[in-house]
Amino acid sequence: MVLSPGRLVTLSIGACAVCCAVPVLSAGGVAGAVLAWFSPSGLIAVGILGAGALAAVVAGSGRGRGATDEPGATSSESTVCRLPQIDRPQRTLDFRTLFDGGLVDRQRSEGAMRWILRSTPKRLAESRRLASLEERCCDGIRFQVIERGDQIHWEITGPASALRTLDALYELPFSVQDDEQAARLWASLDAASCGPGK
Repeated sequence: MVLSPGRLVTLSIGACAVCCAVPVLSAGGVAGAVLAWFSPSGLIAVGILGAGALAAVVAGSGRGRGATDEPGATSSESTVCRLPQIDRPQRTLDFRTLFDGGLVDRQRSEGAMRWILRSTPKRLAESRRLASLEERCCDGIRFQVIERGDQIHWEITGPASALRTLDALYELPFSVQDDEQAARLWASLDAASCGPGK
């Protein structure tokens, strides 16, 4: 059987596309390539099939280089603390003062925790200030301060990867009461990937 130059070029392009797209071709695609030897329409079909399959492979390889399944999804949910070592003693003192005589209760649930404090204008203002600072320095953790009657509620939430960080924050009202416990608090946050260099 003698092929014209034009037909030979078309067949070559289709065959190349099919070869590159082997992982996504079925047996039907192979049969189509065989038909291409005997029918001009079969030749055109295999070229289209091969090109489509090649496009699918290229698109799939792009996903493998960092694309995600969900819009807006991030590649990491890690929790990272930006508070420098030099600022930790002051932050410890600030929380120690905030909780001094003010802690009513604390609650822990999956992915969240809550501090409940007695409300005073000064404590509310300080809670909002500290929550704003924590929001900026502790990536992945969300801090919300809500006044409810005579109470201040700190609503603290985080992703699944922040479980150990939330555990450490749950203990914070007691951990900041003396310097030794505070040092253990910061060490536990570092170990939970919520510390410098993590």
